[in-house]
Amino acid sequence: MKINDDGLSIIIPSLNESENIRLIISQFKPLLKQYDYPIEVIIVDGPSNKESKEILYEVFRSIGEEDIKLIEMDKMKGYGHDIIFGVNSSKYPNIAWTHADMQTDIHDVFNIFNKHKAKLSTSIIKGKRRKRKLMDSILTLGMQFFVIMLLRVNIQDINAQPKIFSRSFFIKYISKDYPNDFSLDLYLLYMAKQNNYEIIEEPVNFNKRLYGEAKGGGGSIKNRIALINRTFKYILKLREKIDHSKQSEH
Repeated sequence: MKINDDGLSIIIPSLNESENIRLIISQFKPLLKQYDYPIEVIIVDGPSNKESKEILYEVFRSIGEEDIKLIEMDKMKGYGHDIIFGVNSSKYPNIAWTHADMQTDIHDVFNIFNKHKAKLSTSIIKGKRRKRKLMDSILTLGMQFFVIMLLRVNIQDINAQPKIFSRSFFIKYISKDYPNDFSLDLYLLYMAKQNNYEIIEEPVNFNKRLYGEAKGGGGSIKNRIALINRTFKYILKLREKIDHSKQSEH
């Protein structure tokens, strides 16, 4: 397929999401030929457990679509690592990532990209979740507060999907010094703020998960506490890095 300036690579990290992958592929297949630019979908498997892998293999054997690809990781290295691996394996100049849990509609990726793709040289595009549970919204505001206090930037709904950006932004600011875990979302947006990229938000409905269990900060209280703890540690680490950089300048 000829590469052009409008091509879009969509990265989807997956861990034990085989039933959701069935839905993703069934929805993506008709969309691949719907637009006047080339599209590839790269699913990066985390790796999943044996049962999920068997379903993945079954699904991919029946796809018959070269623009939907599966990358299998041999070890569990983290959400951020898997997304970056997928981006490095992609080929188009515009990049998106979204989650395999199907809580954000895959049509949002295309609707947002089509609306704002002319702005990607100076902007990062992201979703802003609607219809969330009150507790989840409170935790998100808490994370936003810590980012404002410690990093001196105001970033809203950090973990909302999708994220859409240019390959040039990725190469210049993200590709060499990224976190391997869920802090990747924060790092992407923080680097956008630091380098005067506009962050454009588009409202997206946040739907109920149909299959599987939530990772990251979803699901159980234990998951939420673990995410808050990891994110807070990463914010402190980033704050320390900023302070060290400022000291080196003087």
